[in-house]
Amino acid sequence: MNDKADDKQGFVNILKQKTNYQIAAAVLVLILIFSGSGSVQDKMQDAQRDHDHESALIIANKILKQDPNDSNAKAVIKQSGQLFYYLQQAKLTLSHYQTAGNVIIADPEQLSEGIKKARGFTVKAQQIDAKAERLLAFESALDQAENQLAHILAVSAMTSGQSVISEATSKYQVTSKIVKAAESSAYLNQLMTIQSSGAAIGKPVAEIKENIEPHLQQMQKSSEFVARTGAKDKSLTKELEAYISAVNATVDTMLSPQGNFKDFAKTADKSMAEYKKAFTQLKRKLSEYSSIEESIATLVDDLTGYKVFHDHDVYTIMSANKSLFE
Repeated sequence: MNDKADDKQGFVNILKQKTNYQIAAAVLVLILIFSGSGSVQDKMQDAQRDHDHESALIIANKILKQDPNDSNAKAVIKQSGQLFYYLQQAKLTLSHYQTAGNVIIADPEQLSEGIKKARGFTVKAQQIDAKAERLLAFESALDQAENQLAHILAVSAMTSGQSVISEATSKYQVTSKIVKAAESSAYLNQLMTIQSSGAAIGKPVAEIKENIEPHLQQMQKSSEFVARTGAKDKSLTKELEAYISAVNATVDTMLSPQGNFKDFAKTADKSMAEYKKAFTQLKRKLSEYSSIEESIATLVDDLTGYKVFHDHDVYTIMSANKSLFE
């Protein structure tokens, strides 16, 4: 009797164990299913939280292949895809300055405006995620381009200033000969003015002014561009403005002399000293950019060749969901 009871109890225990194993197996399967699905979802959300929209977009696309109705994945496709769309549009704006590797428009003003338009799209991308990895990288590329453009324009302005000073001092060199002659004459030195001495020999002042006017305009234009580029190094703008001011002051002194010969010589020497000081300071400032290629063509190549995203799958996803972004 006891043996039968023991057998019966053993059988019951076996059934219980089998049932427990089945329950445990079922629970394990459910855990694997949900943890696996949740893991992919978590990776997608983590990528977004880490501002890695490229990874988020790729993961979301994989989820939608398994479940086309996944609302979270759809939201990621739309949000992250929109961000990349704006970056693509910004790059496309700059691509208008290049075709088949050749720059169409190499005008600094137009390129500066192009960068400004590109930033209009990056502002829209900031509204989606201001800390997005690819957005920050692209903005950094734009910052570098503007600093490079500022450097190119500053060099152009300095070159124009040198041409102006060279032309203006040609008049001074002629006049200075008379100044030296006047030094030996108390009468000329103290009483006779530049205007009354007939010292306006050599190239007429009107002709000199006509020759240097284009350089003065280009110099001022370049300075205005540098100020507008948004270059982070504002000291470059300050140095360039000081240089242009010195150029203008020197030109005024050389071409519109006042007083007697002694006064003129003294004022001219002072003016040239101020110009040389401003020139040296600007040149030293520009030497900080010596590693930058002084070519707008290279600048455009760098911008248009910039990769908004690295994985080609992003391009495929963007193309397949084009209607969501435009």
